[in-house]
Amino acid sequence: MQLIIEYPKQLPDALQKTRAEFEQEARMAMAVKLFEMKRLIYGSNHPIQP
Repeated sequence: MQLIIEYPKQLPDALQKTRAEFEQEARMAMAVKLFEMKRLIYGSNHPIQP
């Protein structure tokens, strides 16, 4: 499964990150937020339920 999120081309530069660094940080931020919302369980292989 893949999620595509569009963002301005200059955003990583504005944050002084490479594109890869920015995308990794964005993935981590999304995972942390889902964990905070109790929508993601640490160490679980179970799919995220809506």
